[in-house]
Amino acid sequence: MSLLSGPRPIRRQGPTAPTARTFILPTADAKRPVRHLHDFRGEATARWRAPDGRQQKGILTTATAPGISGATAGARIQVWLTGSGQPKAPPVGFTEATFSAVVMAIGALCAAALALLIGYWLGRLALDRRRMAKWASAWSLTSPRWTSRL
Repeated sequence: MSLLSGPRPIRRQGPTAPTARTFILPTADAKRPVRHLHDFRGEATARWRAPDGRQQKGILTTATAPGISGATAGARIQVWLTGSGQPKAPPVGFTEATFSAVVMAIGALCAAALALLIGYWLGRLALDRRRMAKWASAWSLTSPRWTSRL
């Protein structure tokens, strides 16, 4: 696998996942986009043909069909489908997958560094306790000779 060819899961997800051209229905129950914190979500009633040829109808959201955010009734948009013909989120692109892999690698590196740091601290604590116990034992033998000289 080379960097330019992309990770295997992305290639597997891309060309083999079924897609359908979806027709957004002009219905009164189609919900208008609603503003949520930092993202823009909307829903629309749509009709599409499943991979087995059956006609299906349902509600699409911007999570499963990003193209509906600016589409009007009657527009045709691309939708990714599961094997049973239900809409699903589009596969991640090469850039998103690479970014996620880099973030996960950095997170794993930080977790490993933290584990090593905690191990070092616990080891040092154990060795310091052992050293102090030996020092106290040696001092208990030497202390009577030092205090009797005064």
